[in-house]
Amino acid sequence: DQVVRVWDCSPAVTSPKRERGDVFSENFSPKRMFRGHDRAVTGVCFNHKGERLFSASADHSVTRWDLNAPPEPRILAGGDRGTREAGPRVSPPVRALAFGAGGRLAAIGDDQIVRFWEDGPKLELENLGKHEADREPPAAVDVSFSSDGKRIASAASDNSVRLWDAKQARLLNQVRHPNLVTCVCFNPSGKQLATGDAVGGVRTWDVADVDKPKEIRSFKGLGAAARAGRGVLAVAFGAEGKRLAAAADRTVKVWDAETGKELLSLEGHEGELRALAFSVDGKLLATGGDDEAARLWDAESGKLLWTLEGHAGPVTGLAFSPDGRRLATVGGGSDETVRLWDVETGRELLQLAGAGRCVAFSPDGKRLAAADSTGQVLVWTATPGKER
Repeated sequence: DQVVRVWDCSPAVTSPKRERGDVFSENFSPKRMFRGHDRAVTGVCFNHKGERLFSASADHSVTRWDLNAPPEPRILAGGDRGTREAGPRVSPPVRALAFGAGGRLAAIGDDQIVRFWEDGPKLELENLGKHEADREPPAAVDVSFSSDGKRIASAASDNSVRLWDAKQARLLNQVRHPNLVTCVCFNPSGKQLATGDAVGGVRTWDVADVDKPKEIRSFKGLGAAARAGRGVLAVAFGAEGKRLAAAADRTVKVWDAETGKELLSLEGHEGELRALAFSVDGKLLATGGDDEAARLWDAESGKLLWTLEGHAGPVTGLAFSPDGRRLATVGGGSDETVRLWDVETGRELLQLAGAGRCVAFSPDGKRLAAADSTGQVLVWTATPGKER
């Protein structure tokens, strides 16, 4: 199949009771996979340090592979690839991603179709449905998974949030909004939603009874900022859903989610904000935007802890690892990289090339997904080894 595979055969991985001549079980997976040959692979060998691998192929080439290089992603193509006319077929850009429990992955793009991939060897694709709205100008879209992985919320420019049953792949209900919805997220319990809109509105909704969703509260303070930019472009709940943050233009507001009292107002970015996220424990808040930087804040005091610079384009998405030790950022425009940062030191740990739209960690922290400009979703699997 033209693929070079590297297997970990140490006793910690293979069964200690395995006898010589036994075959590996079907659950024994390769540690690394390398693709690039055009014909069958005919031979492989390691260098004396075990850091590099050489492969020979019937395509008349010998290729050197670096075992310490970032892992190759699995590429997921979304749905209808369009019509083949001049050049390759391209899907509409993916604008938002979300992982759910069990490894399910949801996405929404400029075509306003909500898709999700069921975890498994083939990562099977489901098209949940589509928001009905004009695509000109480009749709404002977002997607969020409930913490139990049972429901998906999607937002688009048809002034609605749609609630989907992730298991049965069907629409449950719509939450009608007075304005164009630009972002959405579930709180940690999965019983409430937060939405942001194009005119600066931030609202919370009770969706515990999916048949009777109702507005809980409206949050004030971002109207002027939203009018200066493109509306509220990101919302996020803190730990236990006690705090709610939203970003518009160059301002972040943090409120008490129950009372609506403003707790923090954060300034510092030199361009419009695109993304924000709380760490799982709620102690840190990350923001990113058009100034090509991400910033890490103390979510209690509002103190700026780190400015993370390195992207050569706007920071269009970010996500904390489930253990809170790492922050993933993605750079749009000409940058097209995902970068991993140590939140304690602010040090860049790793770069992954090929994606520049949005980013998400799986709940177990073993996978990282991001999207590129052609409508593909790239999924990297964490592998043991030292970070550079």
